[in-house]
Amino acid sequence: MKILLVACNAKYIHSNLAVYSLQAYAAAHGHKIERAEYTINNQLEDILEKIYCQKPDILLFSCYIWNVEYVKELVSEFHKLRPEVPIWVGGPEVSFETERFLKENPAITGIMMGEGERTLTELCEYFEQCEQDAQSLSQNRDEARNETAGAGMEYEKKSGAFTELNEEMLKKAAIHNLGCKVNSYEAESMELMLKNAGYEIVPFDENIIADVYIINTCSVTNIADRKSRQMLHKAKKMNPLAVVVAAGCYVQADEDGVRSDEAVDIVIGNNMKINIVDVLEEYFKDNSRDDYVLDINNKETTYEELKIDKVTEHTRAYIKIQDGCNQFCSYCIIPYTRGRIRSRSAIDIVDEVKRLALNGYKEIVLTGIHLSSYGKDTGKETLLDVIKLVHEVDGIERIRLGSLEPRIVTDEFVGEISKLYKLCPHFHLSLQSGCDKTLKAMNRKYTSKEYLDGCNILRKYYKNPAITTDVIVGFPGETDEDFDITKAFLEKVHFYEMHIFKYSRRKGTVADKMADQVDDRVKTVRSNELIQLEEKMSLEYRKLYEKSCMNVLIEEKQLVDGKEYYTGYTMNYIRVLVPAKQLENGNECIVNNIYKVNCLGLDASGKYMYGEVVCDY
Repeated sequence: MKILLVACNAKYIHSNLAVYSLQAYAAAHGHKIERAEYTINNQLEDILEKIYCQKPDILLFSCYIWNVEYVKELVSEFHKLRPEVPIWVGGPEVSFETERFLKENPAITGIMMGEGERTLTELCEYFEQCEQDAQSLSQNRDEARNETAGAGMEYEKKSGAFTELNEEMLKKAAIHNLGCKVNSYEAESMELMLKNAGYEIVPFDENIIADVYIINTCSVTNIADRKSRQMLHKAKKMNPLAVVVAAGCYVQADEDGVRSDEAVDIVIGNNMKINIVDVLEEYFKDNSRDDYVLDINNKETTYEELKIDKVTEHTRAYIKIQDGCNQFCSYCIIPYTRGRIRSRSAIDIVDEVKRLALNGYKEIVLTGIHLSSYGKDTGKETLLDVIKLVHEVDGIERIRLGSLEPRIVTDEFVGEISKLYKLCPHFHLSLQSGCDKTLKAMNRKYTSKEYLDGCNILRKYYKNPAITTDVIVGFPGETDEDFDITKAFLEKVHFYEMHIFKYSRRKGTVADKMADQVDDRVKTVRSNELIQLEEKMSLEYRKLYEKSCMNVLIEEKQLVDGKEYYTGYTMNYIRVLVPAKQLENGNECIVNNIYKVNCLGLDASGKYMYGEVVCDY
């Protein structure tokens, strides 16, 4: 173990008696430390390079009034290079208002207070004990910043308060979410729980070092699995000594594989995310790896009551009201990773919507793994009941629905929701294929005719509703003729938007074992053909609203073609650009407000609608 004591001397003083004395005192007590001296007229980059090349396991700095700012900058830059190295500082200038100093300098692990000789030797004893428990702090992820900082609190007690630990070092957490809006909601909820527990939430960014990385994984496709693995390994690479948590669907899909992954420290399955704070606390106590994975397919599994009160994405809030799926489509792994259907209590949903409304959110999106199944497990409120309850919440101006099962679209259902003026005429009806033969092979529970009937019902009660869908191409056994049938059906329905997916084999599903798997090159050709169709139909839909007047919820300010615009969406999800100058003329609060906008025409790409404000909503 290499402990390096650094002195940044005055410009023309090339030796520091204090660090010599500290080194000698430590040596007299059987502790070997190395010394490095520089002057503050040296280039910062040169000192950084020299310290880095010495490869210290522990870094100590001596601070004075004339070098403290220089040391702070040096520490900050070195921490970016070697975030696993504990950095301690001492001296009269850092022993005053220690809490403030540590808060302002999060790269610093702790402060050596009072006379440095005794404190230094006690630090050496502590770190040498750590080395006995592990080959090297720099090589053992269980003994790095978490041990040096966390156990530093034990050291503080032991040393008679000669040190003060920077507790912020333990409180930086980064969350990276993959997958669907349900996953996004759960990630937001975990973030809220961590914040309430004292963690500082930082971006998942290579330039920002966190102590805890939580990857909320997805497993809907093989690509999602691979992306989940990549993000777990990226997190460990960003800080090899951080605690990396694998959470969610990929964990449930490949529990053994995740457990054996050396990049992962903690494994949390679905329906266990609510325990994230307790799980981390248990890990920090003894650094022992453990797994927190339920049998998600146990019929006794209940809805996990996660909560949010604000979100980070735009101005709309996604509310998870349901989990699990009982459909067992032949291509889908989700019932195995999310379990059976579980519904959130209506009271809890309304309470959360009220909290979001109080925090200024005007648009709510109700989402779930199989939203249309809401209430079927409880026999109480239905999805329609929940929509009506949310509609009554003051402050909420818009309600959107997540993906719907086509069979829920009946005259009764649509007739009722059409009376609710807050509900957006924007409906995502999952299709997957327009060919009945393929739908049957997929184990979808409807025919193409039933699907079309649902679309016609929507158009009966709404004028030009925005109908969107998902389509899978290249499902096993899908012939050229089957694909042509699907394409013709898509043209007949005339969707606003379509999400096109190439079929991805998922181990453990029925479709994975089917004969007549379609060549990837064929999938690509079919996918490209439908993407072109989607672009054409989407453009035709948006053109219908040129020269019309619509309500737009402004979400953000951004630069488009070198000009500043405020952007937002209509109720039927058309993106509108309004010149920033027009809205900023006398208006202080623009984002998250609704305006009546004259739609002038589409941009060259056909994706955005230019508009001008008529008046406030």
